[in-house]
Amino acid sequence: MMNLNPTTYQLPATFPIGSGKISFEEDRIVVDDNVKTWYWLQLVSSSCWIAFGTIYVSNFITGSGDYAALGLGLLVGLPHAVLFILTLKRSAKKEIALREVRSVRLRGRAGYRYLDIKLPDRRVRRVYQVDKDYDRLLEYVRVNFPPAS
Repeated sequence: MMNLNPTTYQLPATFPIGSGKISFEEDRIVVDDNVKTWYWLQLVSSSCWIAFGTIYVSNFITGSGDYAALGLGLLVGLPHAVLFILTLKRSAKKEIALREVRSVRLRGRAGYRYLDIKLPDRRVRRVYQVDKDYDRLLEYVRVNFPPAS
C-alpha cells in the first residue's frame, strides 16, 4: 500500500491523455485508454514473428544448410520473443485500487513520456501519451505519490 501524504491528497483529479483520460479517485485509479487493443495486437504480432523465425531456423536445422535463413530466423524471432515476454509483464487494467499501487512514476524514453503504475505482482500498468497536461500531472504525482524511503 502506498504511503500517501494526507495533507496534500487532492482527490479526485482527472488528466487528459492521448485518446482518453486518467482519473485519480478516492480509492482507485481509473485509466480510460485503448491499451487492451494494443496489448492483444502486440501479443498476436509477436507470436506471428516468433513463428516465422522458428520456421526459418527449423528449415536450417532440418538440412537446408542456408545460413541466411538461420540468420534471418534468429534476427526476427529472438527480439520478438523478448518483446512477447515483456508484454506479458504489463497490465491492461482499467481500474486499479490504490491499495494495490506500489509506486507511481512519470518517466520518459526516446522523447516519449509515460506514467508507470507498479503493481504488487511485479507487473506494470503503463499509461502512454501523458503530454497534454504533463506539468500538472508531474506536480500531482510528486505531491501525492512520494518516493518510498
